[in-house]
Amino acid sequence: MCPLDESVEQTTKHFGQLENYQFRTVLQDHIGTANYLIPAKTLQLSPTSGFSVRTFHSNNSIWEAILLEKARYDMKVILESFFLFEWFPRSPGLFHTDSARNARQEARHNIETISNGVVVYNPHGKASMLDGGVGTIRLRPIKIENRDFYLMSASSNGAAHEGFPVALPSDLYNHYIDEIKDRGSLVRSLIGTLKFIPDRLITLYTDYREVPQLYLQVEDVRQTAFPKSHSMEELRVSVAVSFSSEFEGFPKVYASYVTFDPSDRRSFRENIEWLEQEYVVTKYKGRILTDFDEQRMHFEDAPFSLKKVMNLELNRAEVTSIIHHLHIDSAERMFAGVDQLKIMTMNVEEAVEKKTEVNVSGQGNIVNLAEFMSNVSSYVNQKVSQSAAPEEVQNLVKQLTEQVRLIATSVDQKKAEQMGSDLKTLSEEMTKAEPRKAWYHLTLNGLKEAAIAVGEIGKPIVETVTKLLPLLMPGS
Repeated sequence: MCPLDESVEQTTKHFGQLENYQFRTVLQDHIGTANYLIPAKTLQLSPTSGFSVRTFHSNNSIWEAILLEKARYDMKVILESFFLFEWFPRSPGLFHTDSARNARQEARHNIETISNGVVVYNPHGKASMLDGGVGTIRLRPIKIENRDFYLMSASSNGAAHEGFPVALPSDLYNHYIDEIKDRGSLVRSLIGTLKFIPDRLITLYTDYREVPQLYLQVEDVRQTAFPKSHSMEELRVSVAVSFSSEFEGFPKVYASYVTFDPSDRRSFRENIEWLEQEYVVTKYKGRILTDFDEQRMHFEDAPFSLKKVMNLELNRAEVTSIIHHLHIDSAERMFAGVDQLKIMTMNVEEAVEKKTEVNVSGQGNIVNLAEFMSNVSSYVNQKVSQSAAPEEVQNLVKQLTEQVRLIATSVDQKKAEQMGSDLKTLSEEMTKAEPRKAWYHLTLNGLKEAAIAVGEIGKPIVETVTKLLPLLMPGS
């Protein structure tokens, strides 16, 4: 549901079905949030005097300057009389692009009913609204040059998702956060410098590259000469989740979002409870996959929770299982980006218990590779033994697993991790009533290519894969 006029949007609820390509986008964007862990470029704090300073009074003016490249890196900027929210735009700037405007306009062609100023969209319209830039997230602080910064939204109106991304240093954040939580937002003038987001943050902008990747690193927060009324602007924050459901007869992925008044704690609590209990669980017999809050857990069983994403604790086996169950195409291509964010190939519980270290600098995430491969071997052998595959096939897969284990410490760590993942995927497919040949082909050929690349020590693996292919894929 949504009021016809977006500028006076009330507390509302929305949902839409996501096609495969949309789900990959949602997942990639959601996982890409973890890139905020990567340190940004050095922040040089300096007074604004002596520098050219541009003042902006509205979301439209700052985003227009950004989109037309009239506001550039290292420019001093004042956001005059903006609402400061603790919520951060999930897709910064998307709302202000032509594609998002078209998506919101398209939603108006998919209206089912209008009652008391509230519009109810059909699934196509609801999906279009999500493509139109709706959604925010709440994050823990990130490190910039050994200082804690909080990523927030500064908006000239009451809508957090329409705002401009800002990074507030922890001393300023701690000074103002109580008032922000009590009132939902804070009206101030923000002074700072436009900075590029870290290079590895670009996954957030994958599908709308027309937005220059800038945000404001705040240096000072001042009282404004142009105060605004919280009630007159009707403060609103939208948060979205994706969920799986079989209510149409087979597994699909859907998305829903709610809009709440951040100044009213009951509004938030009631909308989130409605979203999970009444909507996803009761009405659609579904399971929530993603959430929106790193500071507080709202859906403990969400496999793609923001906490897991930001702590790099996603379980590849669980993620792969969900993707297979939902028949999402090109899952491994999606994992190419996921791997860069260090999705763990061990169970989350094992990683926590063993205190497995995670390195976000790009050097890999499995500290003890031998131990990792030992876990892979145990997992694969167990799965293979549970399968209905002929004994010859089972023995060859176990042999292949042992061959990979023996060379793992002699190859590039990332390559070894991928080979271990391929073995687990292969064994999982073997336990299914109707294994998919495409996955056999993908995993076996991936192992073969990796073995060929390492030369002589990989020859036993190539030979075993050559024997397995015709047995698992007869006639192929």
